[in-house]
Amino acid sequence: MPTVKKPLLLVASILALITAQGHADTVTITLEAAQLQTSGSAAIPNGALIELLGDTSTTFGAPTASSFTGTDPNEAVLWSGTANSTTLGIAGSFRDAITITLDASGTAQGSLQSYVGADLLLRWYPTLTASSSTPGSGTTYGQFSTTAVENSSNIAWVVPSSGAYNLNFVTSNEGGSEPSSAGVANLVIGAIPEPGTLSLMAGAFALGVSVLRRRK
Repeated sequence: MPTVKKPLLLVASILALITAQGHADTVTITLEAAQLQTSGSAAIPNGALIELLGDTSTTFGAPTASSFTGTDPNEAVLWSGTANSTTLGIAGSFRDAITITLDASGTAQGSLQSYVGADLLLRWYPTLTASSSTPGSGTTYGQFSTTAVENSSNIAWVVPSSGAYNLNFVTSNEGGSEPSSAGVANLVIGAIPEPGTLSLMAGAFALGVSVLRRRK
């Protein structure tokens, strides 16, 4: 049997390593909701902004007036779409196929650091559209996430490994297992403090520090 030279073995090992690192798994999630509502319990209009977020810390933060993910570094918007009642034939609904690419180590490419198993959350903004750059203070929104596998879903609200899955959110008024109140956008983004308020807060903090120093 001929002897293989060491340089050839080294080249083969490098090629194998490159191939392994270049391997990618794909997750496809068919996401749908029926129906999402405004703060007044009316169906959100077609074109209203809908997002799917992922979080590795198991605790989703609230959006702020400058960011859809707020200040939580563990969160990312994985998909962004809009309401489209024609997909399910229900007002305030939508259906879309979302493709997520994972590398061989289970890490999201260009997004979350530890992707497989990350929690998922559905969030919708009745008054915003796909072109909205920031939420803005006073903006209403709704959100939903659960650890249960429900309705016609075949996964819980977490990022699975490679494969194709169905994930849905259906309220009781459309024949689903979730209460109708779960689909209402009853949350509001807090207002940014006025400059005068910030000055008062800073002054109160400085006074508190001064009092603590005097007690020492």
